[in-house]
Amino acid sequence: MYNNIIVTESYTNMRAMARKVLSGKWMIFSFGMFIFMLLSALIPSFLGRIIHVFDASIYIESQDEYYEYSRFPFLGPFTLGFSMFVLNFIRTAKTAYDLFFCGFERFFKAFTLFLLMNVFAFLWSILFFIPGVIAYFRYSLAFYILADNPELSAMECLRRSKIMMRGNKGYLFGLNLSFIGWALLAILAVVLMTDTVILFVPYVNIYITSIMQIFLLIPTYILMSYINTANGLFYEIASGHLRQIDNQMY
Repeated sequence: MYNNIIVTESYTNMRAMARKVLSGKWMIFSFGMFIFMLLSALIPSFLGRIIHVFDASIYIESQDEYYEYSRFPFLGPFTLGFSMFVLNFIRTAKTAYDLFFCGFERFFKAFTLFLLMNVFAFLWSILFFIPGVIAYFRYSLAFYILADNPELSAMECLRRSKIMMRGNKGYLFGLNLSFIGWALLAILAVVLMTDTVILFVPYVNIYITSIMQIFLLIPTYILMSYINTANGLFYEIASGHLRQIDNQMY
């Protein structure tokens, strides 16, 4: 299962496969994407502003810059839960939102894995930007591996991800880059929707505006659903759960 399967499926076919998986279920997956963003980004950001123990920064002397990061301890379990959500959706065509919280059943492993991934990526990025990006893709399958193999340690998940990504890092980078056109459309949609709100509702109070911002980001949630489904399919092929014969996946 971890014998370094090289993924050769074309990006066009991978995106087509993702659309097939999402067919008729775009909005329910996008709602799951919204829940994950709420749990992993918006809530930690809010807590960081009111409880400063969750908000921190580090100064990199060589770059003369401060980098902000979150010490919110639940990011690992939520990331594991999201990986479980994606794999379950691909394999069963069902959305199980409760899986977002199943990562807490493996809290310490998920927390340790998230911490190690970020530490390794950060240490490589100190050398230069490109090694940091390579490190990110090298360990990008670790949470999927933990989702499938709860008995593994965090370090073993990282080791297996490193093996699986040999010869695949450039492919996964290119797969994500192939969504650039869709990303531009999503940005354009958000800008147009935002301008419309400002034009017709110029005096709404700050709380209503914050609620509107959630809905204005709907194109982004749809795009992220598309990308994460494609990435999940990449894992399925790289792990041997799906095999391809003459450009057909089985």
